[in-house]
Amino acid sequence: MPPLIPVILLGLAFGSFAGAAVTRIPAGISLWHPPSHCDACGQRLRPLDMIPVLSWILYRGKCRSCGTPFPPLYPLIETAIAGQFAIAWLATGRAGARFIELPACAGGKPIPFVLLATLCWAATVAATIDAIWWILPDSLTALIASAGLLRIVLSGPSAMIQGAIAAALAAAIPATLLVVHKRLTGRDGMGWGDIKFLAAGGLWLPPHLIPIWWGAAALGHVMIVLFQDFVVSAPAGAGRQFDESGACAPAGGKRKFMTMGAQAPMGPALAASLVLMVLLSTRL
Repeated sequence: MPPLIPVILLGLAFGSFAGAAVTRIPAGISLWHPPSHCDACGQRLRPLDMIPVLSWILYRGKCRSCGTPFPPLYPLIETAIAGQFAIAWLATGRAGARFIELPACAGGKPIPFVLLATLCWAATVAATIDAIWWILPDSLTALIASAGLLRIVLSGPSAMIQGAIAAALAAAIPATLLVVHKRLTGRDGMGWGDIKFLAAGGLWLPPHLIPIWWGAAALGHVMIVLFQDFVVSAPAGAGRQFDESGACAPAGGKRKFMTMGAQAPMGPALAASLVLMVLLSTRL
């Protein structure tokens, strides 16, 4: 079996886990308990109900027991993460020795791939949550920062110094602009969750690529604002209110995706551009 096939299957499995994380993390619900179930009827999902992408197609996007539709977000995020895992595997081929500057990594992929796959997974989940709930969970930002720290620690003292500079640069200037904007206008620009995400992402890029990341994120954000009237079905429980059990309160059907007046969350653009920049940097 070609090595890429198991990587894609692994990505689909982690994509399925990401679908659960998108709905559970904002609500403060454990990722492990209760087991996966239909939010409408409470029926526990069987293994055959949770085959990534295939189960959604087989059951036509509906619950096997009650027929309640499952949003297309789940197969989309599963496919997206599987694709990113495949690209990460290819990107950390010969570039693995450069991605982690250790001669021992020149002939193998495991360490570079695991770290890059962790970034792809956490960034995708964070972007999706921010798009729906307008929050960037600290737990996901911490995961991105931890994997980035491990990468630069493995790379040696020079990489650690560069990582510290890049993280400080990535967050300090936007944080200063955020404070100045708040004082001048009385309104928030970016959120502090975005600033923390910038610091975590800075651990993944050399200092000279930080301004390019800013530019790519700004362009992506403008595109989101321009197309923010796109309407999709949010996943069950989408919204900012949670009931007493900790489950998400229903949002009442369809809702505007990534809209709030003339604004849009910055997280999706930051996360997408970060992953793109890191994947490209392994080849630069």
